[in-house]
Amino acid sequence: MISVAELSEPMTTWVGVFVSNLDGKTIRELEVEADDEETAIVMLDFYEYDETWQQYSFVGIHKKRWNWLTALFTAFKKLRFINLSFKKI
Repeated sequence: MISVAELSEPMTTWVGVFVSNLDGKTIRELEVEADDEETAIVMLDFYEYDETWQQYSFVGIHKKRWNWLTALFTAFKKLRFINLSFKKI
């Protein structure tokens, strides 16, 4: 019997955008992997931010732009973790 880790549909990378409350210009971004925008926002809401984020406010979210090289690298990482195990019957 061959057991192969299932390759599921890739999750979307969402980018949360935060702006500085001090100058209104400085922007920070935080990426999360989620199936949809609502889940991504919840993940950003429950993210454990350190003290450097205290002066930043969430202003929006968008999907990370697709890049074929990034997609290829992600697929390679998934394939690397496929576990084949042989079992005698």
